Amino acid sequence: MAEIDLIYEIISKKINLGGNPARSLAVGVSGGSDSLALCFILHEYAAQNDLKLYVLSVNHGLRSEAKDELKQLGDWLAVHGIEHHILNWEGKRPKKNIQQQARFARYKLMGRFCAEHEIDFLFLAHHQGDQAENFMIRLCRGSGVDGLSAMQEKSSFPVILEDVPPQYLPKIIRPLLGVGKKFTEDFLSKRGQEWIDDPSNKNQAFKRVEVRRFLKEKPLEGLDILKLSATAQRMAGVKDLLDSLADDLERQAVMIYPEGYAELELSYYRTANLEIARRVLARLLKKISGNIFAPRQEKMDHLDKAIRAGSLKGRTVGECFVTQKNNKIIFFKEIAAIQKEDAALDQKYILWDGRFWIKLNKNQEGIIRQVSEKDWQDISAERRDEFKQKLSNGKYWSHLRLNFPITLLKSGEIILPIFKRDGKLQQNWLLF
Repeated sequence: MAEIDLIYEIISKKINLGGNPARSLAVGVSGGSDSLALCFILHEYAAQNDLKLYVLSVNHGLRSEAKDELKQLGDWLAVHGIEHHILNWEGKRPKKNIQQQARFARYKLMGRFCAEHEIDFLFLAHHQGDQAENFMIRLCRGSGVDGLSAMQEKSSFPVILEDVPPQYLPKIIRPLLGVGKKFTEDFLSKRGQEWIDDPSNKNQAFKRVEVRRFLKEKPLEGLDILKLSATAQRMAGVKDLLDSLADDLERQAVMIYPEGYAELELSYYRTANLEIARRVLARLLKKISGNIFAPRQEKMDHLDKAIRAGSLKGRTVGECFVTQKNNKIIFFKEIAAIQKEDAALDQKYILWDGRFWIKLNKNQEGIIRQVSEKDWQDISAERRDEFKQKLSNGKYWSHLRLNFPITLLKSGEIILPIFKRDGKLQQNWLLF
């Protein structure tokens, strides 16, 4: 089967045209050969399957030439009647980790566009070369199994948007992972289509450019893109296995409560495989703290040893307060680390403190902020008792009483939240 037929097959399989048909697709296009080739492939596919295609380009504002390049791209696409949208990165530019921050900004802009236009799938043009480069970059950083794993053809949206719940963000589809850069360049050349060469691809200050040059020169026999990409795929298989085993342990040993705390059965943790147990421990610290990353390995090691030795009397790790009660390890968000900034009631959804999704009534005016000691003094004893009775476990009141937000209306009225948990999406919700 020809490469293009395999790509079409991947597209059809990943968007599930049979069971729950997609109505529209989006593709991120920079104007380089990879993304432009994917754009034309999807354009042809969408026309054949009665789908609407949105082409999204991001202007990061980091290069003066970018505006003209995107105009040129738009002119090329207009010839074929392809709808083109340019998304601009607004705000202050970072001075460090520029490529990483630009990547986050790119995802957020495209994710928000897809959510607003009810687009279920966002296509990206990562290919075999990208797989190999990622593997080498992370190997240089000393990454473990997760870091060395290959990108997948279909994955969840990788970035959190604080005003768009995850279920409204698109799935990421990468149908070119089985082909190399030569395929995309040949695809365009046969059609007489030019493309844009990004000068940052030649900037030796970037680690990716250095790795790309290293792989091109092949200083060691057998060190090539195909083999590195295959190794990354095998690592992805190992990661999937470890994640599956961690899922099993989490189902057996963990209870996560809608109020934002968790319990871990000590006996299950101690008898589990060390790697699997630590994966579950890292998950809990991230979920309860609301952080994207788990604490550093050294801190994880100290916590793990204390849990196994039975010497855990209560400590703060990764913005979580971790303590032991009977045969359970309890995880609470550290009070000092809770979000202090107020949030205005001017959006439909808010992710508060990285932990709670809040669904708002737009007719209300006021703010959302962390509940305070004064608030509890202002709230009547009757309301306090009624609220405490609705908690999953009233014994944890001392840890939970300042652990969530309230709505403070302009009238001065304090509205307490209703805690809900979406089991399917594994999200905690607060309803006001």
